[in-house]
Amino acid sequence: MTGCSLLPHRLSPELQQAATEQGRAGAGLHLPPLPDRCRKPVAHAAVPLGESIGAVLKREQAKLDVANDDKGWCALMFYDPLRARLAGSK
Repeated sequence: MTGCSLLPHRLSPELQQAATEQGRAGAGLHLPPLPDRCRKPVAHAAVPLGESIGAVLKREQAKLDVANDDKGWCALMFYDPLRARLAGSK
């Protein structure tokens, strides 16, 4: 065997899964799943034929505001408190 054969992309899925589980168990740290809200993509605004660019832009900006609010929530209400708890547990 050579060192290149041990790269993760060359491991069987079963071996990769076992290595992942072993690493998590060894770390002793189990993170909660990221809320769906933090993963959900926000679709672009529809562009109906003949609609003014200004109207489409307003809808696109509203969708961007929703996406930014979600990302802010993920940071302020999920990630930052989790990070603080983990830092305090060391």
